[in-house]
Amino acid sequence: MPRDQVAAVFAGAPVVDDRRFRTFVYTELLKAGSSAETVVSLQHFRERDDREIDFILETRDGRIVAIEVKASSSPPRDATRQLRRLRDKLGDRFVHGVLLYLGEHTLSHGDRITAVPISALWGHAGLARGAATAPGAGEPE
Repeated sequence: MPRDQVAAVFAGAPVVDDRRFRTFVYTELLKAGSSAETVVSLQHFRERDDREIDFILETRDGRIVAIEVKASSSPPRDATRQLRRLRDKLGDRFVHGVLLYLGEHTLSHGDRITAVPISALWGHAGLARGAATAPGAGEPE
């Protein structure tokens, strides 16, 4: 789905908030999962201290892809903090962390973490070109 069609989904809304955007992404993940070759469970993850990750995709053998969703064309620098924590906690079980956002570029945020435009859910060409490194996207925090 082209970016202008994604924007049209939210037309009429004064501001695209994270909650509405997460719901949209959730439905798209469900649709994608129904036709995927690999069976995955789709879950939300929250720790006791209220740290959370919007979506966890887990394969039957325990591999994890974690997805954070931000309704912003330029998410804050710390938007991948929880993805990094989960990666460090899970080690090799953590396949990749994805920050889905309303921008146009695929950006590396370090080891196995990438910021990806929402349009990637529909075969965005930028995903195939590879990821640039996000400014200030080093590992520390």
